[in-house]
Amino acid sequence: MSDEQAPGSRRARKDHRSKESKTGVPLDSRAAPTPEELELYQALAKTDSPAPPPNPLGYRSRSERRTYRRAERRRRSHTRLWLMVAPAAVVIAVVVTLLTFLGGPETGTQPTTTLAPAKAYPGGLVVVEGQEDVPLVVLLQAREHGGLVLAMPGLTLLNTPSEGFRTLIELCETGEDGELGVVVGEALGVTPLPTASVPWAELRGALATAGVEDLPPETLTSTGNESEQVARAVLASLGGSESAAGSFWDGLSLGGDSSGLREAMAGMAASLADGEWTAAELGGRLVESAGGRYIEPDIKHAKALLDGTWDGLEFTVQVQNGSGVVGIAEQTVELLQAMGYTMLPVVNARGFPSVKQTCITASPDATAEAHRVRSFLGVGIVSEDATLEQGHMVLVLGKDYVPPTKITEPVG
Repeated sequence: MSDEQAPGSRRARKDHRSKESKTGVPLDSRAAPTPEELELYQALAKTDSPAPPPNPLGYRSRSERRTYRRAERRRRSHTRLWLMVAPAAVVIAVVVTLLTFLGGPETGTQPTTTLAPAKAYPGGLVVVEGQEDVPLVVLLQAREHGGLVLAMPGLTLLNTPSEGFRTLIELCETGEDGELGVVVGEALGVTPLPTASVPWAELRGALATAGVEDLPPETLTSTGNESEQVARAVLASLGGSESAAGSFWDGLSLGGDSSGLREAMAGMAASLADGEWTAAELGGRLVESAGGRYIEPDIKHAKALLDGTWDGLEFTVQVQNGSGVVGIAEQTVELLQAMGYTMLPVVNARGFPSVKQTCITASPDATAEAHRVRSFLGVGIVSEDATLEQGHMVLVLGKDYVPPTKITEPVG
């Protein structure tokens, strides 16, 4: 055997490679494609993708195989993206077309309706100054038919836009000019009110001069015990005529926005002549805490009074005799009945005849009326009872209640 025919000779190796290539066996077994790659090659052959390399069973290098894999992944991602975007694009095109042809604005002229603004009725605030603080503030507000004189205790708590919750006393002491009228107006739903002040001693003297018989006491409290009595006295002083209303306020030395209040009173003169005015107090719940005392006002009641809708509500009162004075309960029934309340039969109270303090228990919706009754009687502690029927009050007369006229002495 010659050297050229030896198994390891160059000629023998060349012949061996030639024979293997003819049989189709890969030159390098590591370059053989996997079944997945064969499937990929067959798929590429059916598309417009570039034809695979000449060797159908493999590639010349790994880098070439990776290039084809990346290209195929890009094609698949583009296909998925198109499948997602195409339907959305079609929907958007359809919606735009429908809006263009069906939902576009009409070019024709359409009639428009302009609502007239709500009529603003004249009103004003009178800050009643006591010796040490402001016991109450009186609101005078005209409405569509008549008007309202509303006395608000100085401890009434209202929400201010800049300083949070403040009592009327605090607003009068630290508030800026006109702030009180704005705060009260926003709370009650009326326009900002011109605000003037007057000492209680001077106002009470003017009430006496005007011929008011039911005069409030010389000293007022900020808890509202005399609030409605003051409101009734102020309303009585107006006299139901334009001249009487004007002369009363012209005779007072008002502080603050005196000209604004007098102008408001001149605007209220016509409604004052109608005689359909109401005197009331802004009732509420007295709260005593570590931070001080204040009254949570019944704003709903006040707004109903301003709207003139409160008169249509019916309230029932049961008077109970707790003091033992004969006839005192029956007389009180007559007085309250004249105020428009529906009266229930009189009974003796628990603890009769030794009840010392008058108390008024009311359902939540009748609390404001209970304060009105307390103001009328001059004594009494008001409390709520959610178990009572709607619009119901229970008045227990104690030994502290002094009736307007002298009647029979207590039993025993």
